[in-house]
Formats: sequence, structure tokens, C-alpha cells
Amino acid sequence: MSAEKYDRISSLPDAILVDILSLITLNDAVNTSFVSRRWLHLWAEVTTIYILIKQSKGPFKYWTSFPKKILPNLTSPLIRRFCLDIECIVNKYGLEQIDLWFNRVSDRWKIEEIKVTTKGYDGLISFPVIFQIHSLLVLELYGDLSLNLPLKVFKIPNLKKLAIQINFTQTKQCKFFESLMKSCPLLEDLCLHFCSICKTGFLVPNKISLLSPNLKKLNLSFSGQYLMRTIVIDAPNLEYLKLGSSNNGLPNFSFVNTPTMLVEANISGNLSKGEVTTKFFDAISRVRSLGVWRPMMIGSMTRMFVNLTRLVCTMPCSGEDTKAFLGLLEKCPLLETLTVNFTSSGTWEYLRLLCYIEAPNILIHAKKIEMNFMSSLMLNNDVLNLIKYLLTHARVLDRFIIKISTDPSGEILEEEKTQEVEACKEIFDWVRFLSTRYQVEFSGRYLRIKQSGEECKLIKGPNGYIICK
Repeated sequence: MSAEKYDRISSLPDAILVDILSLITLNDAVNTSFVSRRWLHLWAEVTTIYILIKQSKGPFKYWTSFPKKILPNLTSPLIRRFCLDIECIVNKYGLEQIDLWFNRVSDRWKIEEIKVTTKGYDGLISFPVIFQIHSLLVLELYGDLSLNLPLKVFKIPNLKKLAIQINFTQTKQCKFFESLMKSCPLLEDLCLHFCSICKTGFLVPNKISLLSPNLKKLNLSFSGQYLMRTIVIDAPNLEYLKLGSSNNGLPNFSFVNTPTMLVEANISGNLSKGEVTTKFFDAISRVRSLGVWRPMMIGSMTRMFVNLTRLVCTMPCSGEDTKAFLGLLEKCPLLETLTVNFTSSGTWEYLRLLCYIEAPNILIHAKKIEMNFMSSLMLNNDVLNLIKYLLTHARVLDRFIIKISTDPSGEILEEEKTQEVEACKEIFDWVRFLSTRYQVEFSGRYLRIKQSGEECKLIKGPNGYIICK
């Protein structure tokens, strides 16, 4: 059987076999030459150089083996990509040799894409040659890289995509990055991770500017204890914006020019309240798709989301957040799809008032509403009041979906099962009371039900549970 499989692979055309070898490490590709004569020289035609370093002595026994024995035998003129994964501590000599690899590869081929990844190594890894490759279009640097390089080292004027991680607790790193941005006038896609390490003696910069006239996609993520106060964005052609933080804290953001071409924005983290945050959301008010964590932080914005058709809110089920959430819906007159992800549950007086006169009378124009909960225990009376409110005030609704994301392989809790069944009864009784024709779907841990108008279909109900007849 193994011989048969081997014959099938070997019978493939050389071009396909070379594409397969280009997906694995160069060391493994070289080893395939020992399989048979059919594979003897195929490795030399790979179109991607992919090197994995697991030991400090290098992937080919000795650091000098690669430039002397491997590189000269590569025959493809189409090598455009160089990937390097480092999973060990590399000494100074090893770093110098790797930099030499980049030098020789870029001299021989028109390298357009470089990706360097380091894992679990808290050291100083720096490759100055990378920033001097004129043909480079894509540069991705992940992990513990030291970027304390001379500010005049940059010669990558054609770069269009940059992904990089920087420790911004060091002033040198900030100057390095600002110089790097100035050297990339054609940059369209920037993914930047701010890694602020908590150590004494570091001064967190107050402000950093992101200047890129052709930038279309900006992804900023933050980790660590200390963050700079302000990030100024000057990207008038920006179309996509994503901001995220592992500790939920985000700095202040401001735009030099309003990004009138912005289509989508995703904010997952706490922006500080006040005038700065209000101006930020006013500046992105023309987006068509918006994802936000805790809508209460944009409750004071003055403008309407006049183009917004898709809204995703992630928030705790609290009275304050729910009030801000409804206020946000009032600012979205063209909304078509609404998704709400609840992260916690609780009991708040405001939710109890949603179905009474104290609640705002907001018309909801979404055609599809989806509500996601982490547990059936979150479906308490207050949440059910919110569901009733959305169902009552929806004007053009086609589908209303409720999902419970509890792990189905986990322990079955009788309390959770009872809560889910009782919540389903109340929700679908309310649907029948409204005499609606839109489709309501409930996908829980114990029940899966779909109802359209008066027709109800029980998809799944363990233990004989049938709550809609």
C-alpha cells in the first residue's frame, strides 16, 4: 500500500512536485533527494526558501553549509520568498551568518517577500540586511526581534505590506519605527504589535505618529502593562482599521485627516472616555461595518453612522452597557445585520424597564439579529426583556438568532438545562404573541428550535423536551 501511494506521488508532473517541495523546509526538501533518482534534483528547483533553525549550530550541521553547498545548487530563477523560523538561542556568529544568507539571497534573486519568526527566545535578534532589499514588497517580523538599527539603514522603497512587533518602552524603537515608515511611501498594509515590557528604567513615549499616505489597512494590537498616551494616524486613504488589546486598555487615537474612505473598523478594547474618544468615533462615522467592545464608550458621539449596515457589539449584560447599546442603535438608520456577543450576566434595574414606558422607543431596521451567550445561565429575566424589546421594535426583520456557545462535551448541569428550557418557552410564546412572519432560531446546548410564523420545528431536544407545539 505504501509503495502504491509512493508511485502516485512520483507520477505527478515535476512542476507540481516542486510546488510541494516549496511548502516544506529546505532541509527536508534536500532530504527527499535520497528517496530515488526521480527526486534527486527536484529540491534545487524550489521557488521558496524556507529554513527552520532548531539548534544553534544551524539547520545544515554547520552555518557555512547553506551559502556554500545549498545556495549555489538552487536553479530556479523564480525564488521570490524567504521564510526563516528560529526556535533556539542564536549566538552572535550565527546571527552574522544569517545576515549573510539574506545578503547573498537578495543579490542573486529578486526577493519580494521575507518572513522571520522567533518563538520563545527573549534575546536580541537583528538582521540589518533585510531593510536594504530594494525589491521587497512584503516584510513580516514576528517574535523577539531587536530593532535598534541605524536610522539611515532603510532602503525598502517598494514595500507594500509590513507586519512587525516592537517594544515601544524604548525611545530608540520609536525613532526606528518612525524612520521606517518614512522610508516606505508605497505601504498599503500595516500590522503593528505594541509590546510594552514591564521593567523599571524604561520611559513610555507620550506619542507616536503613523504617517503613511497610501495606507489602506491598519491593524494595531497592544500587550503589556504600559501604553503610550496618544497615537496620531495620518492615513487619508485608510479603508480598514482594527485596534485590539490583550489587557482591554487602549491609548487615545486621533486622525490628522478624517479617513473618508474607511469602510470597516473593529475596536476590541477600552478607549478612555471624554472628548478625544468622541472625536475618534465621529471621525470613523462613515464606516459600513463596525465591531466594538462595550458600546458605552461611544455613547457621547454626536454624529450618526449614516452608512453602517453591519454592527457587532461585544459587551457584558449590564444596565449601563445596554442603555449605551440602544443609544448606538438609534445612530444606525441603515443597519441590516446586528450581532451582540454577551460576555457576562447579571441583574440590573434598567433591563427590567425595557418593556415599559421608561425605555426609549427606538426603531430597529436590521434584517438579521444574532445574540450569542457563553452559557444558558445568562438567559435570565433581564436578558429576556432585552430580547423581547428587540423583537418588538424590529421593523424589517427576517431572522432572529440566539446561540449558546457552551462546550457540548462539558458536564451537564441541571440548572443550566432548566434555564434554557424555560427561556425557550418564554421567547417562543412571545414570538407567537407578536404574530410575526420572520424566522426565529434558537441553538442551545440542550435545544435547537426553528420557528417561522406559526410553524415551529424542533431540530433537537434531548430527554423529550418539546416546548413549541
